[in-house]
Amino acid sequence: MTKATNTKPATRRSDDNGQGTGPPNLAELKACNIMSGSVISIHTDVSIHDAAEMLIDHGVSALPVVSGRKVVGILSETDFAPPGGVGQPARHLRR
Repeated sequence: MTKATNTKPATRRSDDNGQGTGPPNLAELKACNIMSGSVISIHTDVSIHDAAEMLIDHGVSALPVVSGRKVVGILSETDFAPPGGVGQPARHLRR
């Protein structure tokens, strides 16, 4: 993984008076400006049930999946959603 080095805040749009009142200019925004600083991850052998509890308990929408010190994937809320809607099995639960 590469580490972001540019932590300069994005410039804000200005109104007619030159005041910085608008939202940041998205073209100038970098990942390091909005990313979470503390990362909660899970190991590859964590159960799906425990992973779901971690998502809820920590109020996050995704968890990096690690093996040793290497990120090997990501588990997100959408991985738990059935692809065909309610009443359809999620893809990881199909036989």
